[in-house]
Amino acid sequence: MFFTSQSRFNFDADTLLSMGVKHAYVTPFTTNNEALDKPEIILERLEQLKRKADSALKKGLEVHPFFVTINHPEGNFKIPSGYRIQRNIDGSLRPEFVCFRDETRQEEMISFAKKAAQLGFNRIMFDDDLRDAFCYCDEHIYNFENFKSKSRREIEQILNGVLSSTEDEQLR
Repeated sequence: MFFTSQSRFNFDADTLLSMGVKHAYVTPFTTNNEALDKPEIILERLEQLKRKADSALKKGLEVHPFFVTINHPEGNFKIPSGYRIQRNIDGSLRPEFVCFRDETRQEEMISFAKKAAQLGFNRIMFDDDLRDAFCYCDEHIYNFENFKSKSRREIEQILNGVLSSTEDEQLR
């Protein structure tokens, strides 16, 4: 059995094993407020997680790192400066989420994965949080070939409105 929900840095291997869990995907932080901590802090906690994972493995529990990509708004209500913020379809900001195309965040995720591999983790998980995957920044819209020539209002109608054409139906 695999376990991810609420698998945080302060997990208890004995409790998870008593529930029949054999693999746990664990974040290198204890609360959602820490998901966007400075990368050096996450990397340091990843080293601590490796020590905990080694200890848990002796008991029969495999622990793998679990990284949050764009944020968990349940804990962070403001994205730290330096990240590109997602946009709604009308162009307004979605201040709870980092844009998927944010190069800084992408580089951080790559550095976390590299560090995990260097530490000897053989598996990792990225929380892509697709329930919140609605970024309509100009770059995202531009990368959808069929939306390049459409206004935000037209795109909103295609995605959310009553469709009046076969072409729009195909775009949805």
